[in-house]
Amino acid sequence: MEELTWLGNEIAKEAEEMGTDDGFLNFTLEEIRSENYIVNTINIEDLVSNDENFKEFLDSQPEIREFEGDCFSMDPIVSSEGRILDGWNRINQLTQDGVTKIRVLQGVKVN
Repeated sequence: MEELTWLGNEIAKEAEEMGTDDGFLNFTLEEIRSENYIVNTINIEDLVSNDENFKEFLDSQPEIREFEGDCFSMDPIVSSEGRILDGWNRINQLTQDGVTKIRVLQGVKVN
């Protein structure tokens, strides 16, 4: 069975429409656009070990920020290298809820 692949432009547009606290940086949107995406289930522990910035974020965020709207309307976006491009607060919430595996939009390098 062939995996369904979404274009980075589509994912970036959807993420921008969903929004984030302070809006997306153009750099982040360009990074999202630079890859295509598949849905993948991944261990949260692997996400933490692959992204030092996210690990520092988790260590510094004892409480979950309040969400506006449906916080789980879009899966977190993870680059092909394992960096979390969007969804830090959602993953933080799931971690504190005891969830160990999550669905993500996993980047796939474009040839």
